[in-house]
Amino acid sequence: MNREKILAELAKFEAKNTKKTFDSETNKSIFWNAKPGENKVRILPNPFAPELVAVNRSFYYLNEKTYLAPCQNGNPDPCVEVYNNFMPKDSAGAQIKLPLDEWKTLTNARNKFQPTYRYFFVVLPRGEEAEGPKWWGCSEKVWKDIMFEIFGNEDWDDITDLKIGYDVTITYTKSTKKGEFASTKVVPSPKSKPACDDLETLQTQLKDFPAIDTFFKEPTYQELKDAIEAHMKVPTTGDEPVAKAQPEQAKVPPVKTEEVKEVEDVFKSILDGIELP
Repeated sequence: MNREKILAELAKFEAKNTKKTFDSETNKSIFWNAKPGENKVRILPNPFAPELVAVNRSFYYLNEKTYLAPCQNGNPDPCVEVYNNFMPKDSAGAQIKLPLDEWKTLTNARNKFQPTYRYFFVVLPRGEEAEGPKWWGCSEKVWKDIMFEIFGNEDWDDITDLKIGYDVTITYTKSTKKGEFASTKVVPSPKSKPACDDLETLQTQLKDFPAIDTFFKEPTYQELKDAIEAHMKVPTTGDEPVAKAQPEQAKVPPVKTEEVKEVEDVFKSILDGIELP
């Protein structure tokens, strides 16, 4: 663990402020999810990010499917193009002022094309030690809380140390109200202890542990564009054509009306007249 690098990573987060798929049982077994209530685990040294403890990846969720965001690897990303051109503009390229309720509706729709960050820790769940280490994925908020309150806190030593580290209790509480998120709280144990009885075997398991990218395949530009097209299809009546997805490098024509009454109007204005290659 490198506390300086962790704090630098947290500083970047604050400044921003802002598919091999799991088909097989083998792939499923390498991932761990907290159950409602208290879960005891050991956060282990991450062989792929030993100084930062966790690795992060960004994803899009479209049509009930998960897609790795190409933009995080510097690759062309149609979701970025749609996001950047989503809000209606006048003929001069300036964003059109909308009533507050319409602006909120469009902003919520646009945010679907903004990547969601997931952070992955390597953990050893208590009671499941025989199964070896697992990947545990959490939200950006949970990651930030863990890093600030534990790894960025000088009052705590390196809790991932295999010999003298600390277990943590992950308390997971499901949301009870519509629109609310589940709650995840992580608290270290006050007593240090070895990660397990057989540290030599655990070290071998960590050495052979599969990288997170083993389980997530970056979609091609066309695959992601097809997913956007399916997501952005506008219900039509009569012979009116269904809207098409925005191709790479396409220039979005400005919205001709001064007001946009429905989010579908924006979809149409973004996609109207654009031919798929």
